[in-house]
Amino acid sequence: SRFGDEGAANYDRLCSAHGEAGAALFVYGRAGGDEAGPTRHPARQALEASAAVARAHGLDPARVVYARQNPVAIDAGAFHNDVVSVANRHVL
Repeated sequence: SRFGDEGAANYDRLCSAHGEAGAALFVYGRAGGDEAGPTRHPARQALEASAAVARAHGLDPARVVYARQNPVAIDAGAFHNDVVSVANRHVL
């Protein structure tokens, strides 16, 4: 699906303290019709789905970061970003 979404497995929030404004980090594996992706495992998280979630939640676009996960990491089995990183406040 064009809007493939794996949910919270590909989302982190960075901030200086709980309850304060922070930055939302969405990690995705594919975008639109992009063919340059992993070859062994499918890229399950779509940029379009992450952007739709950010819009639906009214996130400030200036505080949203979209980062593409390396296709080599996906093919190695890290197809969810929470296998690679988890955020808590200012620590990633």
